[in-house]
Amino acid sequence: MKLTGFWIDHHRMVYLMAVIVFTAFFFSCNQRPRTNPLDPENRETNGIPPKPRVVSFLDTVIVQWPPFPFVDISAIRVYRKLQNETAYRPVADIDPEQNEYRETGARYEETRWYRLSVVSGDYETPLSEPVSITPGPSFIWVVNSADGKVSRITHDGRHVIFSSGLFLNPIRIAVNPRTHTAWVSDFWSRAVVQLDGNGQPTEGEIIQRDVVDIEIDTTDSSVWMLSRNPVALKHYAADGTLRWSLSGLKTAGAITFDPIQNVLWVADKGLRQIWEIDRRGRRQGALSGFAHVQDMVIDPLRQTLWIADSSQIVRIDLGDSTAMTVKSELRWVHRLAIDFNTGDCWAVDRSRFRNQSVLYKFSASGQEKLALSGFTDLQAVAVNPFNSRAFVIEGATAKLIQISSDGRRLSTLSFSGYLVDLAIEYVQEP
Repeated sequence: MKLTGFWIDHHRMVYLMAVIVFTAFFFSCNQRPRTNPLDPENRETNGIPPKPRVVSFLDTVIVQWPPFPFVDISAIRVYRKLQNETAYRPVADIDPEQNEYRETGARYEETRWYRLSVVSGDYETPLSEPVSITPGPSFIWVVNSADGKVSRITHDGRHVIFSSGLFLNPIRIAVNPRTHTAWVSDFWSRAVVQLDGNGQPTEGEIIQRDVVDIEIDTTDSSVWMLSRNPVALKHYAADGTLRWSLSGLKTAGAITFDPIQNVLWVADKGLRQIWEIDRRGRRQGALSGFAHVQDMVIDPLRQTLWIADSSQIVRIDLGDSTAMTVKSELRWVHRLAIDFNTGDCWAVDRSRFRNQSVLYKFSASGQEKLALSGFTDLQAVAVNPFNSRAFVIEGATAKLIQISSDGRRLSTLSFSGYLVDLAIEYVQEP
């Protein structure tokens, strides 16, 4: 009897264990992780495709997405909505082996939105999150000294086309829209490198240490470079061949080129002068009486020279040599930029404290038009000749901010690191 009872209890135990194993197996299968991002039961994605990436090159828009490694996908369906439209409509079914959609002939300054879905037979996933872009004939170049990168940004200031991490400590940039290239000075490598439109270095590399300002003559792509230690002003051909070097400078300030008069203006902080230099490096004249010139820009159409001189902004009419103090008692006038359409001058009054930097805008005659506060550690300003919008960079917060001509903040693009300079590449129609 005891033996029989043993076998009965044993069979009951085996049966109970089988029930437990089956139940655990059932629930584990029912609650298995959903690793397919397009699975509607995937708790992380809900079956929605990832947000696409978009960039623009003039009137061409490129929409990109990561590859989908699944065999049963029929197509990637692209939806689009234009600025004045209310609903998205499908514009293309792309082969699943491709991960890019291109549109040409996009209208400048017209915002476009894109979304994706994935089609498999009769099934179509929900639409991805939208991405938008506003094409135009320009690019913004940004210098990030802390991360050692130079980035090329789309016309609307919202999307990074590439970031070239070839540098140790880049500090200054000048772009040539005619050749779609940029000269970038690197403090630690003591070199100035030319990048092409894809962020790759060209054969043109110049060994000149501590370059603080760069000017390009777009007629022949020659370039002037002003360095601080040792103090030197040099003029190079487009291929980097030295044409001439100017001696006699004491402390490097800034340079600006007048393409109409074919002269270069050179500020010397030590001598407290601004020299006029012709294309052969010969001194033609000088302006005196400045305190500490940090930056200056020429308006060649109106023949006015704007000067950031310590805590004040000075405007000089080169026609009759009259000078006026546009604004005084500022903190530290750091950078200037001219709107060549209107002659307006934008000025950065920099403070390292949070929300204490101010961006000013003055009319061509020197009247204050805007005073925009609330910026942190403003480093530079540039004006887009196509639409008269200004771009500024904040150093410590690493932000690129687009400002409308009437002072509204239109967009902000955030980076890591520390931004120190920017330039706008405006591609004019031939």
